[in-house]
Amino acid sequence: MDSRIFTVEEMRVATPEEKQSVIVEREVASFWSEAWGRLKANKVAMVALVIIILYIVLAFVGPVFIPYTYAEQIRGAENLRPFTYSQTEMIAKEHGATVFPHIFGTDSLGRDFLVRILYGTRVSLAIGVVASLIVLVIGSIYGSIAGYVGGKTDVIMMRVVDVIYSVPEVLVVLLLQVVLKTPLDNWFSHSQTGLANFMNTLGTGLISIFITFGILYWVGMARIIRGQILTLKQQEYVTAARSIGAKGKFIIKKHLLPNCIGQLIVTTCLQIPSAIFLESFLSFLGLGVSAPLASLGSLASDGLKGIYTYTYRLIIPSLVLSIMILALNLFGDGLRDALDPRLKK
Repeated sequence: MDSRIFTVEEMRVATPEEKQSVIVEREVASFWSEAWGRLKANKVAMVALVIIILYIVLAFVGPVFIPYTYAEQIRGAENLRPFTYSQTEMIAKEHGATVFPHIFGTDSLGRDFLVRILYGTRVSLAIGVVASLIVLVIGSIYGSIAGYVGGKTDVIMMRVVDVIYSVPEVLVVLLLQVVLKTPLDNWFSHSQTGLANFMNTLGTGLISIFITFGILYWVGMARIIRGQILTLKQQEYVTAARSIGAKGKFIIKKHLLPNCIGQLIVTTCLQIPSAIFLESFLSFLGLGVSAPLASLGSLASDGLKGIYTYTYRLIIPSLVLSIMILALNLFGDGLRDALDPRLKK
C-alpha cells in the first residue's frame, strides 16, 4: 500500500484542460456499423457480394438491352452456336441492318440462349427469395411461440417439427402435383383474372414447390429461433415487460424477435441457395417450372438431351447455377461471421 503523503498541489481539482488530456476519445459504433466493418474485412464475402449484385443486375436489367424474348422463336436460327447468325440475319447484316449477336447461340427451337439464361437466373433468384421469405415468416412465428410459451406446448410443437423433418420433400412435391393438377387446370381454364393468369404462368410444379417450402422447410428456422427465444426470455427486460402487464404477443414482437434479427437474417440468406438448388433439381427432373418459362435447372435438363452435339447448352446453365449458389453460400457464411457478437474486438 502506498503510504506517501500527497501535497496540496497534487490534491487540487484538475483543470478542464487536464481532464481533457486524459480522456481517450473513441467513436461509439453501432452494432450494424461494426458488423458492416467485419463484413468488409472479409474479402471472400465481399467478392461473393459483388457476384450476387452482378447476377441481379444482369438477370433483371440485362434482358432490356436484348431485342429477343425468352419465348421468341426465330425462324431459320435453330441450333446456332455462340456468336453465329442465321442465313436471314447474315443477309440483313450485308444490307447494313444491325443484328444483335446470339452470344450463347440458340436452342433447337431458335430461341436466343442468352435471354433464356438471364430469364432462368431471374426465375431461380426470385424463387429462392420468395421461398426463403415463406420459411422466415412461418419458422420465426412458430419457433418464437414454442420458445416463449414453453412447457407442454413447446414439447408438442417440437414433436411436430421432428415428424416434419422425416418427410421427404420430393415425395411431397410429387403428391401435390397430382392433387393440385386437376383443380388448378380447371381454375386456369375458367378464370380470366390476373391472379389466375399469373398462377398459370408459374405452373403446377412451381406452385407445388412453394407449398412444399411452406409445409416442410421452415422447421430449421423454427428450431434456431426457439433456441434463441429460450435464452432471451430469461433476460431482465423481458421480466420487466411482464411485470407491467405486457402480453406475450407484444413481448415477442417488440423484445424477443428484434434481438434475434442477426440469426433471422443469416438463416434466411443461407436458405436462399438451398431453395434455388431444390427448385433447379426439381426443374431438371421436369417437376419445376412449366414451358415456355425457364429456370436454370430446366435449361440444364434441355441441354442434357444434346450433350454430345451442343455441349455448351448444358455447361453454361450448370456453370451459372454453380457460381450463383457458391456466391450465396460464401456471402451467407461471411454474414454469419459478421453478425456474431462473439467476434467483436
